[in-house]
Amino acid sequence: MKKTAYTAPTYTLTWKDESGPRIRTGLTTKFVPKIGGLVSRKADRGEAWDIAVLNPRGNDVTFDFPVFGG
Repeated sequence: MKKTAYTAPTYTLTWKDESGPRIRTGLTTKFVPKIGGLVSRKADRGEAWDIAVLNPRGNDVTFDFPVFGG
């Protein structure tokens, strides 16, 4: 029986800023907090809004990540 390799889920991080909608796709759980931290700090300064993290099924899982208050 052939074993199937585990593939970590990837997430999509979206937000809006003065440039318009921004999207980062293919993020692993390692990179959501790194990039999310930058976006969160922009939000604290009023420079980013409508932040969302979507799982592979398109469900909003933003607050599953501590960087966003989860």
